[in-house]
Amino acid sequence: MGELTEVTQKYFEQLSGISDNMERFSQVTSSLTDVSDTLLTSYKHITDNSEGINQNSRGYVQQMETLNRNISGLNTIYEIQLKSISSQIDSIEHINGGLNRIREMYDGSIVDSSVFRNETEKMTRQLTELNMVYTRLLQAMTVNMPVQNPYQQQPKL
Repeated sequence: MGELTEVTQKYFEQLSGISDNMERFSQVTSSLTDVSDTLLTSYKHITDNSEGINQNSRGYVQQMETLNRNISGLNTIYEIQLKSISSQIDSIEHINGGLNRIREMYDGSIVDSSVFRNETEKMTRQLTELNMVYTRLLQAMTVNMPVQNPYQQQPKL
């Protein structure tokens, strides 16, 4: 019977160990349940946040599309202004070319007008001298002629 008591004693010890192990298993299972609940709550929050992120992403995409349209419009306006400025620059260059030609003609006309003035003065002196010659010639031809008043009427014959 001693052996039976000893076996029974071991059996009770093993049952006590099993009971302790079962209690620890129960605690671990309870902790695992708590962690699982926490994880499930976290997943729900992540899901809720991902829906918010999706909505924010859609809003961001819409804003980017609007921004893209605005930038495209500004780009079109910029191209139009650039073409207009280019056209104005071409016109200004054409006008400047015309003004340069006028300046060159004016510069050339200064020299020509100086020569023309000198020639005109020379011709005036020569005409004055020629008039003096004609005056002396007429005086020489009319020395012996009676002078009549040119305003007096001549007798009719």
